[in-house]
Amino acid sequence: MPQGTQETSHTEHKKRRTQNTRNFAHRTQETSHSEHKKLRTQNTRNFANRTQETSHTEHKKLRTQNTRNFAQRTQETSHTEHKKRRTQKTRNVVHRTQETSHTEHKKLRKQKTRNVAHRTQETSHTEHKKRRTWNTRNVSHRTQETSRTEHRKRIHGTGILKWIFNKWVGGMEWLGLAQNRDRLRELLNAVMNCRVPSNAGNLLTS
Repeated sequence: MPQGTQETSHTEHKKRRTQNTRNFAHRTQETSHSEHKKLRTQNTRNFANRTQETSHTEHKKLRTQNTRNFAQRTQETSHTEHKKRRTQKTRNVVHRTQETSHTEHKKLRKQKTRNVAHRTQETSHTEHKKRRTWNTRNVSHRTQETSRTEHRKRIHGTGILKWIFNKWVGGMEWLGLAQNRDRLRELLNAVMNCRVPSNAGNLLTS
């Protein structure tokens, strides 16, 4: 084999080796670049995943905190409502008690008024009975006095008639009076209604 040809082949071989080395280095560089890109992408994904997990965890924490806050506010609201209801119930009980006491006071006042009216009515009834009794007594007394007066009048009239008949028996005038009933009745009424003093006999005989 000639020397020029060998050198050419050796040069070609060196060129190929250099080219191969460059190609290998380039491929290696490309590979490392691809690996770097992959790593960066993986890191980015991992970071995004961790960030997402962190945000999800934070979201869960926030939701839990919001739930707790809502439950606490609801509990405070229910406690406040319970206090309001208890206060309202207490006020209602006090109001009902006050109304009951006011009603009882009104009932007592009405009962006292009725008792006073009843006692007044009983007193007035007693006074009315006393007045009626007194009026009855006065009426009976006046009636008794009237009957006594009438009795006295009758006694006086009867005595006068007896005295007249004893003194003037047998006269013709008495026969006329006996026959005329109207004149006899007038005479009797006049004698019965008149008051004759005790010295009537002396007056008639004089």
